[in-house]
Amino acid sequence: MATPIKNVVLVGATGNLGPAVLKEFLDSPLNVTVLTRPGSKATFPPNVKVVQSEYTHDALVPVFKSASADAIVSLVGAPDAQNPLIDAAITAGVKRFIPSEFGCNTSDPKVVETVPILAPKRHTVEYLSTKQGSISWTALITGPFFDWGLQVGFLGFDFANGTMRRWDGGDVRFSSTNLRTIGRALVGLLTKPEAYEGSANAYIFIESHRTTQNELKAAIEKITGKTYSIREEVDAVERTKFVNAQLTKGDLSAITDLILPAVFGKKTPYNLWESTWNEKLDLKEKSLEEDLKDIIKASTA
Repeated sequence: MATPIKNVVLVGATGNLGPAVLKEFLDSPLNVTVLTRPGSKATFPPNVKVVQSEYTHDALVPVFKSASADAIVSLVGAPDAQNPLIDAAITAGVKRFIPSEFGCNTSDPKVVETVPILAPKRHTVEYLSTKQGSISWTALITGPFFDWGLQVGFLGFDFANGTMRRWDGGDVRFSSTNLRTIGRALVGLLTKPEAYEGSANAYIFIESHRTTQNELKAAIEKITGKTYSIREEVDAVERTKFVNAQLTKGDLSAITDLILPAVFGKKTPYNLWESTWNEKLDLKEKSLEEDLKDIIKASTA
């Protein structure tokens, strides 16, 4: 038995995650429409149907109806702006809404307490929960983006200079997911009947790897033959206090350091899943070392 999903609208298919997700959907049996805001300069492959619209209820309803949308996948960077998308999806008869999660486990109140900037994600799912009689939802939790996080230094490694920024000694284990795997998981949630049914109104967890900063350091050193020096030892609790103090002054320059304690912090290790949907979604991954070889090669080419 097939799922009832044939037509999907991707909202905000740009940024770090969007292109990887779009590629997986274009390689799937689903019909895809990309929604962007008016005036967007984003470019897409020539075979992609792109529609521009204001993100208001009255503007979105005809867009969703014209696309015969069965599911909306939101990749928007401002997750507190999703309620109009949800309301318009309901009016247009959309069956499934996947909100812009793709990160820390916001179903855990401790995570939102530790990382207040993630509260809008939690609020969006709470809003969806009040609409379950009209539309179903799935929140996909991935942890930090593995390949992207290594390439840009978010996970603490500087390939060019052979250095590492280590949090709380580097032994906290965490789950992390590649961008392409997130795209494959989203396609699987909408095309695999058992996954579609089982993920209704639920948080779903996936991962490409579960590891630690120190394990990554050892693997990277083995691959590169280079010893990585520790350029900074970060105390997660003290760093959180510092960043919060800066925020009160209007300084947002270190705001991402509010997320990392939920990944690497000894006192806030909230980024390791008890179980995942990898098998249900047929998410086959390379080994950690094989993946790192590809990422390092792409980052240093």
